[in-house]
Amino acid sequence: MKRGLPYALVLFLFLALIASWAFRSSALFYYTGEEAPFAQLAALTQLLSSHLRPWPVTQPYVPVAYAGVNPFGINTFLEQEVEPEKREQAVKMIAEAGFHWIRQEFPWEDIEIHGKGDFEDRRHKPYHSAWDKYDHIVELAERYGLELIVRLSNPPAWT
Repeated sequence: MKRGLPYALVLFLFLALIASWAFRSSALFYYTGEEAPFAQLAALTQLLSSHLRPWPVTQPYVPVAYAGVNPFGINTFLEQEVEPEKREQAVKMIAEAGFHWIRQEFPWEDIEIHGKGDFEDRRHKPYHSAWDKYDHIVELAERYGLELIVRLSNPPAWT
């Protein structure tokens, strides 16, 4: 028992020396991508504990299970098109190309422009509902058999 104590002490000092060097150099940043010491320590703990968990089996050429849904979609920016005819032409071309999903952004700042619960666009005359453009996009998607993934973004200035 007494013989093992010096070896354990040397091992502890060696590990402390390595840890001290790692914190002073950029070694932990290289392995973890974190800059703050506590974040580096947390990331290093996660990195080391990942070797205790089973890794997923990722064999090449393993077929993906069919989900029964058309997986093809496209990012669109239809809200930026001024002319409704061109917006419809774009949606028609998307449907003819075989896409099934449209990922469309609905900027919040363009829907509730002037204040909470105020859905009238008074930036230009004649005034109109701020939803008109977005209702048209939804109607076009339904007409051409497309499904929408809508992302609400950009809070208005009044928030």
